[in-house]
Amino acid sequence: MNYKFFFNEFFYFVNRHFKVGKEKISLIKLFNDHDYLKNMLIRDRSKVIDVLTIKYDLLDRDFIQNKITGIYRNHLENPLSGLYIESDLGAPRRHLRLLKKLDKRGYKIRNKSCLDIGCSNGSLLLACLKYGAKDVLGIDITEARLNIARQWCKRLPIRLNNVNILEKDLDEKFDAIFCVDVLEHVSDPVKLIEKISSHLNKERKSFAYLSIFNRNCVKNIFKEPHYGVPGIILLPFEDARNLWHEVREKFNSKLEYTVYHWPFYWDVVKIAKENELDVSLFVNEKKIKMFFYLLKGYKKRSRNFDRRFKNNLDKSPIPDHYKVLIDKYVNEYLDEFKRDHEELMKRKSKKKLNYL
Repeated sequence: MNYKFFFNEFFYFVNRHFKVGKEKISLIKLFNDHDYLKNMLIRDRSKVIDVLTIKYDLLDRDFIQNKITGIYRNHLENPLSGLYIESDLGAPRRHLRLLKKLDKRGYKIRNKSCLDIGCSNGSLLLACLKYGAKDVLGIDITEARLNIARQWCKRLPIRLNNVNILEKDLDEKFDAIFCVDVLEHVSDPVKLIEKISSHLNKERKSFAYLSIFNRNCVKNIFKEPHYGVPGIILLPFEDARNLWHEVREKFNSKLEYTVYHWPFYWDVVKIAKENELDVSLFVNEKKIKMFFYLLKGYKKRSRNFDRRFKNNLDKSPIPDHYKVLIDKYVNEYLDEFKRDHEELMKRKSKKKLNYL
């Protein structure tokens, strides 16, 4: 069973208030209420920076100030601006948590050489160094992201290179390879996994960690996380890119469309095995069982989803001819949802359900 309609990455925020001067600033509203964030940035950016300096205590104030200034200049009207802040500034703490979980499961990086493919701001490299890695290399195809990484990693024994690993071998092997939030942005995921395999030391304790973004998670159908457009995640790449370029000004964004493929877990397993890599699912089994339990009411949820999504689509600034196309793919998605989970319920009733 592909349990593909539910799992996704989520950000969690503690509902805390910070008092800056005479005013209390709600942390959760900064990230979940765009109008609140926008108004706070217009009224007094320094107070927002003060609050974020407390929240993101692993970063220095100057870096946070530069990030918020960029948001103010380029994404003030963008309803996803809060997500962009958390995605960047929250990365160091998320990556420390990731390495802690890996360490508990026996995937240790102390005294190991580490490669981060698509290292972006370098936060995972910093986490690797903190956990005792002996040699750390980060590569990215975007020089602007590497410049940020150079700020974060200055005066530290971390190597950074502007390299497209699909086009150039690194002429070295690593004990641990990370590729986090990258796969959907790669034009050839098969070749990427081949490259991971060829650069991984074939030692018993060597490993690669690859994150997979779930296209079929219901939340992502309602609002694609990178761009905020309902249903666009189900479209073929060319249609999705053309739609985005047509509507991005209406979504108050300047981003390019850079998501190519949405491989499922079992697709990645097949490619990995073809490249002599063993695969372990890095998901808590209790979490899987919890979501399977929720499937008992899938028919009702399916009807509610259909109604809510069409209402959401009707209110969006998407041209009518694209709405027709999106509606077609959403109907196919719902049909698959129904088939997949009716089969799941049959297996469950026969007590033949294998969660993994």
